[in-house]
Amino acid sequence: QHGRPEWIGSPVASGRVVQLAGPWRTTGGWWSHEQRFAYDYFDVQTSDGCVARLRFDHLARRWQIDGVYD
Repeated sequence: QHGRPEWIGSPVASGRVVQLAGPWRTTGGWWSHEQRFAYDYFDVQTSDGCVARLRFDHLARRWQIDGVYD
């Protein structure tokens, strides 16, 4: 909602987002159409206790889990 994750459903993390930090935006590769990128990163904690870094790819319009904190 409003560009922020509210729910994650994956084998790595599943549940409602209960804590959220971000977004941190990064862009680059503007000099080459093939290398362009534009990401928003969020650190989240889900209701199942997982703490993860999510990445939203603005060009592909897709969310991914970028990493999981121990």
